[in-house]
Amino acid sequence: MLLRLNKRVRFSDTVKKIRLPKECPREGMSCTVSGWGTTKSPGAKLPKNLHCAAIQTFGEDVCARAYGNAITPNMFCAGVPQGGVDSCQVQ
Repeated sequence: MLLRLNKRVRFSDTVKKIRLPKECPREGMSCTVSGWGTTKSPGAKLPKNLHCAAIQTFGEDVCARAYGNAITPNMFCAGVPQGGVDSCQVQ
């Protein structure tokens, strides 16, 4: 993830850098996703607040069945088995 800010960040006890992982999470790991994506489809209703959701990662076989060749080697699949929860839709 890359964020572009309008001004410099002043680091403090409450504002710190975070370390990003060097590799994708393994199958079955719990993850938290966040985003300001559309909350209604079709349509473009954008939330005012950042949405977060707890999800788990899926293996390549599950991704391939769901998305075919759209998933590349530098991607991973994650969600909840019943669907309907992601960084746009929080339940």
